[in-house]
Amino acid sequence: VIAPAGASSFGVYYDTSLFSFTAIAPTTTLRFESLSAGACGVILDNVRVQVADPFVNGQFEDASPPWGSGFGTLGAGSTRIDGWTVGSAAIDFGVLAAPGCASGRCIGLNGNADSDIAQVFDALPETWLRVRYRVAAAAPAGAQLEVHGDGASATEAGGAGTGWAERQFVYRTTGTARSLAFRSPAGSAARE
Repeated sequence: VIAPAGASSFGVYYDTSLFSFTAIAPTTTLRFESLSAGACGVILDNVRVQVADPFVNGQFEDASPPWGSGFGTLGAGSTRIDGWTVGSAAIDFGVLAAPGCASGRCIGLNGNADSDIAQVFDALPETWLRVRYRVAAAAPAGAQLEVHGDGASATEAGGAGTGWAERQFVYRTTGTARSLAFRSPAGSAARE
């Protein structure tokens, strides 16, 4: 039930409302019913349905085609890691037998060039999102990792070697199509 609006134009009260739901079948029917008594009823206009594109594959475990064992390189623009797109430079991807690697798979950002990986997903506008992730460095001195979401960003330091560090990034969404990107500057060699 959506409450009556408080604004009026030409004697018609109007409001913009958002109704969120999860479809549980291949087809869904939306039904609008006026609960107003008498001759005055609801005026309905501009109904839009947006299909949600959820955030997926946060542990990088799914790839198309499936990834075997070992590490390999994915070139710029690759979408082989399901849900993710490799940015302007190649990244390393594969199995890492290191303590603390949650799924056994991780990505290695850059060696000699800025590299990044990003995902676009749906979210409600003006919503706070918390991103939790683990980072390590392939270089003994540590590494830098930039996290970007909807214009907000943070720079984090990764631990030296394969010592994983827990991190989080909190940001507020500005629209409905969200992006989350991880970037490592040249020479930094961060792992996620």
